[in-house]
Amino acid sequence: MMQNIIIDTDIGDDIDDALALALSLNSNEFNILGISTVFKNTTLRTKLLNNLLKVYKREDIPVVSGIGKPIVNNVNTDEIPCQCTDLTCHNEDINTIVTDFYSEILSKNKAIILAIGPLTNIAKIIKEAPYVKKNIEKIVLMGGMYSRAYSEWNIRCDPEAAKIVFNSGIPIVMVGLDVTLKCKTSQEDLQKLYSTHNVRTYYLSKLLKMWLNSPGANISAPILHDPLALSYIINPNFLKTRKTKIDIECTGDLTRGVTVDCADVFTGYTESFNCEVCTDVDVKAFHDFFMKTVLK
Repeated sequence: MMQNIIIDTDIGDDIDDALALALSLNSNEFNILGISTVFKNTTLRTKLLNNLLKVYKREDIPVVSGIGKPIVNNVNTDEIPCQCTDLTCHNEDINTIVTDFYSEILSKNKAIILAIGPLTNIAKIIKEAPYVKKNIEKIVLMGGMYSRAYSEWNIRCDPEAAKIVFNSGIPIVMVGLDVTLKCKTSQEDLQKLYSTHNVRTYYLSKLLKMWLNSPGANISAPILHDPLALSYIINPNFLKTRKTKIDIECTGDLTRGVTVDCADVFTGYTESFNCEVCTDVDVKAFHDFFMKTVLK
């Protein structure tokens, strides 16, 4: 039986969102009930998403433009993501408020939410439609870092939203920088993608090159942050986890957006644990799975 999932993504900036979506679309493990976009220009992100779904012949998947503005942080919601400068798809997302979108899906289905962007949409749903929480099996998110006080991007973009999500009572798996930074691609991997000649890999290659040529890339090959989070749902054995209590620092000049491990080291009190943090990854097994699946 395929696993029901809903994906929340900020596709359009870092290439790892598109790679994670490609992985999900090429996998036979998922029934994708819907995909929402989040952060800044969600309208353009959704147009890019529609383009990707068209290439993968999955235009049947419902999509929605989510919330562009974080709860507190001030951002430019008209900013054009680097992969959205050459859009050819003119399909519009369905005219639905993101809370209604999730409520409609979760009123009829149990599902895992894969959150691979800032957590603004998910926090909004938890606050405005708490009755759907019972049908959220867990939230698997790419974000945070438990081993040091580092403010990771997805959490830093909307710490207040992350705090709501981590304190929601919904089971959470945090796939953070502790493990994702170990999952790097190589120039050899990129050449395999470029030389695999089908419409899907051609489109991924195009997006990848747009990202590599953007000022925000700063590296010569992608790190597989978001694909690793997705892969946990397919095969949890790729990762080792431990349970703990995570909360989010929302103040502090140096620490805003830090995922803080708050477990009591003296008592070992476990009833407050709200999260499984990923502590290690089988890099080779994951990498082999990723390359085999994404190159289909």
